Amino acid sequence: MRSDQISEGKKVESRPPTMPFKVVDMAREKSSEVKPDESWDLDRLGKFIVSEIGVLQSLARKTAIHTWRVGQALSIAHTKAREDGVVWEEFLEEQGISVTTDWRARKLAKEPRGNNWRYYQKLCS
Repeated sequence: MRSDQISEGKKVESRPPTMPFKVVDMAREKSSEVKPDESWDLDRLGKFIVSEIGVLQSLARKTAIHTWRVGQALSIAHTKAREDGVVWEEFLEEQGISVTTDWRARKLAKEPRGNNWRYYQKLCS
């Protein structure tokens, strides 16, 4: 062990020389941990943007599928609640679901002939 690695009897990791920039292997790091800054060159920014767009597209697809499924379930639950005489807004409140979320998801699920339906059918297949 070198003397610069010993400090009061404890091992201290040697550090590489200080560099003016941080080298980041984006393929190895989670994208949520990588934050672009002014020091990045245009090539690195471009790679980062393309990578993040891929993440966004994947998340959008998953969100769309789940929103459509929630809309289907809410539509079925709404019908059953009406048949059972349950006040829909009370049901939503008990479940912790906002009226806006209910409205948006059910609206999406109710468009069997619209463009949204074809799009979500494609996503779910």
